[in-house]
Amino acid sequence: MRVFKTQFFNKWQNKESELSNDSLITAIEELEKGLFEANLGGNLYKKRVAMPNKGKRGAYRVIIAHKTKDNSWIYIYGFSKSELSNIGNDDLEELKKLAKDLFSIHIDKLANILIEVKNEK
Repeated sequence: MRVFKTQFFNKWQNKESELSNDSLITAIEELEKGLFEANLGGNLYKKRVAMPNKGKRGAYRVIIAHKTKDNSWIYIYGFSKSELSNIGNDDLEELKKLAKDLFSIHIDKLANILIEVKNEK
């Protein structure tokens, strides 16, 4: 399993200083066990990620693409529950197109676009 994030997601994550890379890895481990909020189709998943000391209920929502061919996970979008209750259909379609484009390119050739997520421990 390899975990990546887009530059766009990374910029958002940096603003949300409480969201660690370890939390992102944990979320993928949960996803692989079938623990997620929604399968959005097109190998996209919606997952809740907890804020430290606050739990998952009002915390972050992330959209993750799964490239099954090489078992890579790509964080493509994130938002806090307080800033957005859910993503709209138009945005979802755009995210599906982005995921499809990312899936069409070998993961190693996406080094300029994606950042590999590593455990911070």
